[in-house]
Amino acid sequence: MAQRAQSVLATKDVFQKGDFHWKQFNVETSSASSSTPKPLLIFTPIVPGSYPVILFCHGFFIHNSFYSEFLGHIALHGFILVAPQLA
Repeated sequence: MAQRAQSVLATKDVFQKGDFHWKQFNVETSSASSSTPKPLLIFTPIVPGSYPVILFCHGFFIHNSFYSEFLGHIALHGFILVAPQLA
């Protein structure tokens, strides 16, 4: 596990594509009594393991989906990203 963390956090050219394949989850509000009041976007590597988590707080009144390409690029480098819809 420590070796994986070192490879994830190793200095690398962040403008190049990373080595991890990722998938995206959309967590939508299902009802008025739902515990998730706003939609979430979650990007995670597809290989099971322990990864650092980033809570991405985007600009107010902007849809979190506008950042999908950017968040996917970060996930390529071995991070889990959670992007709540703020407004």
